[in-house]
Amino acid sequence: KFDEVLVRHQVKYLGLMEHLRVRRAGFAYRRRYEVFLKRYKALCPATWPHWKGVPADGVEKLVQHLGYQPDEYKMG
Repeated sequence: KFDEVLVRHQVKYLGLMEHLRVRRAGFAYRRRYEVFLKRYKALCPATWPHWKGVPADGVEKLVQHLGYQPDEYKMG
């Protein structure tokens, strides 16, 4: 059951609107490669269930599999 009042409260409490504002302004989203890969590895057959290699290479493989263009993200 979707409770709009509760969802609005949660969005405000968690600061999600501020997060979106900052992201839309073009500020970077930074996450360690290991953490990013652990969270999203299930989205790519090459990284799921266990990536064997350098985490940065696994993240690169993951974002390529998801169809991101090189001008849509930066790693480093």
